[in-house]
Amino acid sequence: MSQPVLATDSHAHFGVNASQQLAHLIEPIEFTRLLKPVGENPLAEAICYQSGRIFNAIKTHDKPQGLPYLRVHFSRE
Repeated sequence: MSQPVLATDSHAHFGVNASQQLAHLIEPIEFTRLLKPVGENPLAEAICYQSGRIFNAIKTHDKPQGLPYLRVHFSRE
């Protein structure tokens, strides 16, 4: 009685696949939506960013972890 012959791959390959996806903290379109001073409105808007730190003023019930940036208004005058 003969044994069945099993096909084997003598060149087995082992590897690790990884992918990384970077996400924006602030979507780029938001920079175009910042308030600009025009006509009677002297206010402009800016985004202040703290790398690695959180603004306590931005903590809310929906986002208790806060955010590392804050939108602020300032006068051009």
